[in-house]
Amino acid sequence: MYLSSLQIRNFRNIKETQLQFNPRVNIILGKNGQGKTNLLEAIYFLGIARSFRTSCDTVLITQGMDGFFLSGIVVQQHNIQDKIDVFLEDTKKVRINNKFLPRIIDLIGHFQVIIFFPEDLHLVKGTPDIRRRFLDILLSQSDPQYLHYLQQYHKIHKHRNKMLWQLKTGQEGAAISDIDVWDIQLQETSNRIIKARKESIKVLDGLSTGIHHQITTGSEIVKISYKPSVFNKEKRFDEIRKGHTLSGPHLDDMCFQINGIDAKKFSSQGQQRTAAISLRLAEMEYLYQQIKELPVLLLDDVCSELDDVRKGYLMKAVNQGGQIFITTTELDTVRELMDGEYKVFTVKDGLIIG
Repeated sequence: MYLSSLQIRNFRNIKETQLQFNPRVNIILGKNGQGKTNLLEAIYFLGIARSFRTSCDTVLITQGMDGFFLSGIVVQQHNIQDKIDVFLEDTKKVRINNKFLPRIIDLIGHFQVIIFFPEDLHLVKGTPDIRRRFLDILLSQSDPQYLHYLQQYHKIHKHRNKMLWQLKTGQEGAAISDIDVWDIQLQETSNRIIKARKESIKVLDGLSTGIHHQITTGSEIVKISYKPSVFNKEKRFDEIRKGHTLSGPHLDDMCFQINGIDAKKFSSQGQQRTAAISLRLAEMEYLYQQIKELPVLLLDDVCSELDDVRKGYLMKAVNQGGQIFITTTELDTVRELMDGEYKVFTVKDGLIIG
């Protein structure tokens, strides 16, 4: 799988550009603040319909403009091509091969993409919602059925919370017995989500352990474990008192240990970053096992954060095949690590030449 071309209009500081990419390696060169990450963000948005930097889509629109437009050609196995268009004006819309999708979320799975960026450190040291989002994006890209149950769960959870709040505030017509039907549905979708997450984390743990062992030349052992929040309807009266659901997959977490110690609390930032890189590389392998195609990799300024040993291992891992986009301020620091042909794009003030 690779992105052969991309048209961008009014996205961040990129006003208008049409780009043709190398199927393997694309180096995005430029000084800081010129728009290198904006290009990676546009590519990511084409696959996920959301940014990896912000939850607010409107900040992505070029200042003074009414909306943005992205259009890309994705080449799959057997040279099958899909044209993906993403619009943001009054609302966000997605079109594949000139047909609008009924739901934006249906885009996920058509163009698998993984981002490596400095904030990945928060996969280890950040809040549980960051790790849940990582899992949900990974599983949604590899399993449409998971995405279906996740959407169902969020809908049921929202309705149940509304009813709990009505009971808490004593609104007329609200009855405790009405929650029973939501409990049954929440239990069913919870079980499916937890089962999928448990299975995926087991695989990710095995992959990450092997990768981390190689990166650290055997000096560190990383383990990833799952902390599910199993739905418990026995908490109902506490939930009514507080006005929201107190258990379920929306409270799940995954934990990292390095040499048997909680990595979030006690590991150094360098150790945490290495664990995050191991997880990202495991994510790449997991997707390949599931969809039998390598996802497109976006590497945003990751080399500047690593020592030579970790940098060399990362480049060796990502050079195994598939399409790569990597940003850098110094061409030589990246070029010498690339295996085979590549194409260079120079970015200055949002203008991209390549």
